[in-house]
Amino acid sequence: MKRPRIKRPRVKSKKNKKSSFRTKRSLIKEQNKIKKKIKKLKSVIQKEQKNTISLETKKKRIQEIEKSFKKNGIINQLKYNNEYNDLKNNNKKNTTSSKKHKSELSKLESDLLIINKDIEQLQKEIIKNSETKIVLTKQANKKRAQEIKKEIAKEKTKANPILEKFKENKPSIRHSFDVDWDNVFFKDRKITIRHNNQWYDKYISESKKFLNEIKHYYKFHNVPKLKVLIEKERVIIQNEEVLFYHIDFLNITASNFGYLQLPKLNIDKWKKYNKQYYKSNLTFLLHTHTLKKLCEYSVPKLPIIPVGEAVISSNGSSTIHNSFLFPLKSKTGYLLIWESIEEGKASYVFSINSYSNKSIQNIFNYIAGETQNKRSSLLSSQDLQNKLNMKERILHTDLNSWEMEIRQLVKK
Repeated sequence: MKRPRIKRPRVKSKKNKKSSFRTKRSLIKEQNKIKKKIKKLKSVIQKEQKNTISLETKKKRIQEIEKSFKKNGIINQLKYNNEYNDLKNNNKKNTTSSKKHKSELSKLESDLLIINKDIEQLQKEIIKNSETKIVLTKQANKKRAQEIKKEIAKEKTKANPILEKFKENKPSIRHSFDVDWDNVFFKDRKITIRHNNQWYDKYISESKKFLNEIKHYYKFHNVPKLKVLIEKERVIIQNEEVLFYHIDFLNITASNFGYLQLPKLNIDKWKKYNKQYYKSNLTFLLHTHTLKKLCEYSVPKLPIIPVGEAVISSNGSSTIHNSFLFPLKSKTGYLLIWESIEEGKASYVFSINSYSNKSIQNIFNYIAGETQNKRSSLLSSQDLQNKLNMKERILHTDLNSWEMEIRQLVKK
């Protein structure tokens, strides 16, 4: 008798574990996730930069208001000043916001490190699995193996995508734009330009950080915007003469606001700023009839020296006006004509023995100094006129008469 056949329970075979090899599609999907995190990180960084600039400016303004009230002996009334209270309250809010941004930034940086490790591990898997597939010798797989080789080479040679995205997103294409001076920030040895939520750095050795504070006192009257060209990652200032003039100009006005002592005048520094240079590169500064005519009458090879006239109001607030010292040659020596960009202000004529630093320094110091109502003070003091060798004042009421008097000065 045959032994009955026992049916054994069928054991299911274990399926091979799914390979951890990721296709190009999954890699792109992973990269998209990384891009979103990087975008968020960049947004936080930009907000932090904006808040930093804003906080510096507000703190500086708070100090100015406190200094003004102390100077006038009314510090007890400071708590009733609306601008001061608003700035203080806003400062507290910004400080809290800044801490929050820093905390968020720290968290995102930690996420970035983790993502970097994941990408590195992913690349190793791609290489390992790809090399396994390359071993296949069948014709059907040969083409695929070649594609994998190309992908591996591409992965090995290109820079880490996370670090590339972490950098400022500067467009690689050539494009240009105009930027107003509110979006130009001076720093030590460079300037930073803000445009459409992008930040561009330009190395300028003459730039100083304190100029960023001084420019708030200066009204960029009739000054053209900076013309910026981005070529790949190069930042080019196409009208750089305008930029360098204002760096030089703001530097010599720094003394008006306690950043530097009154500078010793150095005519050689202004050597290139003769009348031809103004006419070729800085015509916007000569926007009035009197400025244009004085430029014409100036000695061709001598510099026309810009002076930041400190205009101080009765409450102690200050602004900077452009004014110039035009060099004219007379039969007896040299004349300096002090002329403001403000059309209502008269021309003041000074006599000097030679066109030298020593001869001009006192006149320069008076214009750039802290005296209130400079013109009326000068007219009312014969001693001051003698000290500065002031000869006369020529009014602008009749421009024909004004020009005739200027011509007579040259003939004397």
